Amino acid sequence: MDGARLLNAATKLDLPPERLVRRCTSVSLCLSKGLGAPVGSVLVGSSEFIQRARRLRKAVGGGMRQCGMLAAAGSTAWTTCTPPCTRPRPCTAAGSRKVAAKTFTCDPCGAHTNILMIECDTKKVTPQQLCQRMGQVTQEEVTELRESVIVRLLPMTNSRARCGAS
Repeated sequence: MDGARLLNAATKLDLPPERLVRRCTSVSLCLSKGLGAPVGSVLVGSSEFIQRARRLRKAVGGGMRQCGMLAAAGSTAWTTCTPPCTRPRPCTAAGSRKVAAKTFTCDPCGAHTNILMIECDTKKVTPQQLCQRMGQVTQEEVTELRESVIVRLLPMTNSRARCGAS
């Protein structure tokens, strides 16, 4: 299982992460997305699986030297940090209701984690155009908001874009 959003799902479902992955043969957990650590991931699986993963990592040139400080940051995050998905912040579902516009819509019932899917009216704007525009900041916006706000979106289909809220 790709566990990039495992802790978000566990929080939303009010279940321990191990319950969600109990039938998985392997799990990768991103410590930066899940716990706010600066970098790092954890790979869990059988001894044979981990041995093969290490061999493949070395074969493609992966690995780092003197990475103990990074490992310490990941270990500290694992044992002491509150996952970002459990911290108080505006709910993605509530945010999706505010995002609705004449050119695109969001489904608040579909917002279960920090990922928001935006459906575009392609007669007015394509997902690619929306993503490009949301990545720009005009001088008028800077003057009005007194800051530069860039919203990073990713086109997913011919009519849909994806936004990961922080």
